[in-house]
Amino acid sequence: MNLTDAFPSKYLKTEDLKGQDATVVIEAIEQVTLPNGQGRKLMATFRGKSKAWIVNKTNANTIAKLLGSTDTDDWAGQEITIYPTETEFQGEMVDCIRVRRRKAPAASEWQKPASPPIRETESVEDLGEEIPF
Repeated sequence: MNLTDAFPSKYLKTEDLKGQDATVVIEAIEQVTLPNGQGRKLMATFRGKSKAWIVNKTNANTIAKLLGSTDTDDWAGQEITIYPTETEFQGEMVDCIRVRRRKAPAASEWQKPASPPIRETESVEDLGEEIPF
């Protein structure tokens, strides 16, 4: 049994992304108090996703820059891409989640037909459905 399965978390972790980018729509941002003296943090929920993401200062500043607003109320309904990577923390490399704008296809991909073709009924909420968090 995988320990992640034995002790599920309501918060998004790097391993939940399964090494892939996930384009998501922010449903809401709220400030929450975390247990064990971790203090008050920002928490993002995403449309169609079950896990919330604890947003650190680095990611909050990046989202504010990408979306052009430091008011978290303005972030609801906006699309971002989160992705797993690593960062240095206390002298060691650790897994983390970062945020960026959705990448545009490379110039060489503009001529390729989409595979599989996107159905007209798909919406932005359908993006990232292959990553179950």
